[in-house]
Amino acid sequence: MARLLDRTVNQDGVIEEAHYDYSTGILHLRNAVDLSGLMEHNLQLRNSENNGFTRDRGLRHIAELDMVTVEKLLTEHGIDVFNPEHMPRLKMWLRDRDNRGFVTCSGKF
Repeated sequence: MARLLDRTVNQDGVIEEAHYDYSTGILHLRNAVDLSGLMEHNLQLRNSENNGFTRDRGLRHIAELDMVTVEKLLTEHGIDVFNPEHMPRLKMWLRDRDNRGFVTCSGKF
């Protein structure tokens, strides 16, 4: 039976929990975050008239991710969002219907 040892909510809204399973002797660490605020913010950006482009249209804002998702992408999918070589795989992940809430622009990117 696992017992909750510690639960912390940091200023970014990330919930960090530590559970200890006495039957196996394993410590489980879990991070979670409420994404509703981020999803609403991204929806507002996606519906804005500039479609993510800067005024000179030199740059385009295509997504916003929380740090829990960044960590999950790295550990579960091998995608490092800070590595330019991983951008094609990140874009494929963002184009998936289940991940569209992270996208801040409409149309093709």
